[in-house]
Amino acid sequence: MTQERKFIAILKTGNKTIEDAKNVYEGSIGTVTQADYDNYIQRMAAINGARVLLVEDNMSGENFGVISFHDDSLDKYKEFCYLAEQDPYFGSYENNREEFEKDWSAGDYEFTGMLEVTTSEVEILEEVVQQLHHLSINKEKDHVERKLLYHIIFGKSSEVEGRIFHKGNEYPVYKKDDDYVILCAENGDFCFSNELMKQVIKEWDLTIY
Repeated sequence: MTQERKFIAILKTGNKTIEDAKNVYEGSIGTVTQADYDNYIQRMAAINGARVLLVEDNMSGENFGVISFHDDSLDKYKEFCYLAEQDPYFGSYENNREEFEKDWSAGDYEFTGMLEVTTSEVEILEEVVQQLHHLSINKEKDHVERKLLYHIIFGKSSEVEGRIFHKGNEYPVYKKDDDYVILCAENGDFCFSNELMKQVIKEWDLTIY
């Protein structure tokens, strides 16, 4: 199986034009208006300069999916999400920023789909050898309401991206949704896709309890 390549990068999505917007909306469902074009330009400008984790499209080698936004770019991501939610067909918070802010602050907001960008829209900073990323939007969110899936035990003390695990301790893994799980460390969380969690368990030689 081909190993996915992942990168830390800066988004270069400012200065979009009407022509860029028209190309994006080509073949879309429903009537596309000038407001839709303007919204696309605004939301792409909102994330211009954001630091992100990307995964390369193995088929084309020219496109990337945005896996997560760095903590210092979450405000940009939040504004992008709100603008994207203004879509009259698929948006859930049209003209309702108050409800959006409420759900975001509570950690209940989930962006649908994955943002895709091209090579011309990113500045690659470095390639990530092993993808371990923190997707949690609200670090203070209590996991009590999450479904506990299992515990894992580390065979040796480890520190990964600043998150600490002690040898012999049990660390809970919660269900985030159908596609992601949350692994709790001593001082923070990791959010992994189900498939990536399987890889982590194998590569880190963890014991499931």
